[in-house]
Amino acid sequence: MSIERPWRTALFSDESTGDPDKDLRVPVDRYYHFYSCRIEYTTASTGSTTLSGSSGSRQIVLQILDGDSDVVWEARAGATQGGEGVTRYYHFAPGDADLTAFRDTDWLSNPIPPSLILPPTFTFRAFDQAVSTAGTSTSVANDMQMHTVVGIAPGQAAGPSTGQ
Repeated sequence: MSIERPWRTALFSDESTGDPDKDLRVPVDRYYHFYSCRIEYTTASTGSTTLSGSSGSRQIVLQILDGDSDVVWEARAGATQGGEGVTRYYHFAPGDADLTAFRDTDWLSNPIPPSLILPPTFTFRAFDQAVSTAGTSTSVANDMQMHTVVGIAPGQAAGPSTGQ
């Protein structure tokens, strides 16, 4: 399938604090080709009581959800983040090394397929599975910043599907 207009590149950033669950929804008149995601994640440093009373191990997860919020794709960071008052940087992109330990103490790269194309109404989500699973309040101190680079194309009736 050809697209009449070229894809244009855009950067979406969510730097709001106190929220370890970020999402980016595709508008009804667009397709997003997911290029990369950089996440800066800082865990609480004040002895907060997240994760049932301890700082616990954090697991960063990326998901693609369809228009009905069903998970159609998922990737997990290659290592968990433990401790309080710790900042780690995660990078997800095609061709990234599949690291299972943090490089230089705070950097973790993770490969993703090069063909992740999100149709209209799909959602890209990044979150801390440990906090999400525990059902704890995220207003305490765990901060996630998400910077996502996508290609954007106008929506078409017979457009591309989500890459697997």
